[in-house]
Amino acid sequence: MSQLQAEDVDTRPVINVAESHSVKAQELSTNLKTLAAHFLEVAALFSDDNQSAKVASLREGYAELLKMDQEVQAYTAALDQEVCQNYAPNGVAATKFDHVLDKATKEILKQRKFDVERCEEMRQFDQDTGAKGAAGGDSDDDVVMEQSALVNDRCPITRKSVMELVEPVEDKKGYIYEKEHILQMLRQARGQPIKCPEAGTSHMVTLAELRPSRRVQREKRRQVFQGTQAGGTQAAGRAEENVVDADDV
Repeated sequence: MSQLQAEDVDTRPVINVAESHSVKAQELSTNLKTLAAHFLEVAALFSDDNQSAKVASLREGYAELLKMDQEVQAYTAALDQEVCQNYAPNGVAATKFDHVLDKATKEILKQRKFDVERCEEMRQFDQDTGAKGAAGGDSDDDVVMEQSALVNDRCPITRKSVMELVEPVEDKKGYIYEKEHILQMLRQARGQPIKCPEAGTSHMVTLAELRPSRRVQREKRRQVFQGTQAGGTQAAGRAEENVVDADDV
């Protein structure tokens, strides 16, 4: 094929296919993230029940999902870089796309230097489950706080049950609030610390110390999990009741 002929080749069909593959790869990446989130939820439940062996097993699977997602993201970037943006026939031989994309994907992974043990997702997994001692995570005081009962069962501002809060956050003492309302109080104070609105308390609350209440999140997960188990047990009981013994016929 001459240079002129190569330049005259319509590259749109190839680019269309590459864009279609890119969309599918992005969907796969989303599915991997969703699956990883489920792994974290289940691991947190096992952590609550002190089943460390199962948490460790799920951690390994979680790490593999994170690695797979990185590979998919690198492949998507390679598609965009090598085909969608820069593809052009060389005028000599057919492009070996599998070779080109494999080489580009490996190079992108090398440049990104992804370390699954140091990434934010794994750090969050370890914090939420206590895996590997949650390195770099909570202090001893936080661990004690995490294992103790809820300090307050209602938001002191809205008076709603903490289990009904849309976005529960807690201060350094473990008091839980609806995020929107405690932030409004802090904004009204122009960023200055405010006295905890819970009656009988005297400590100050600052914006910097507020964090998502993992204890409420875990309790919600536990209730969902227990509800699922109860539903399954009841269904099994009903199924047994409907079994007819051949001897009774």
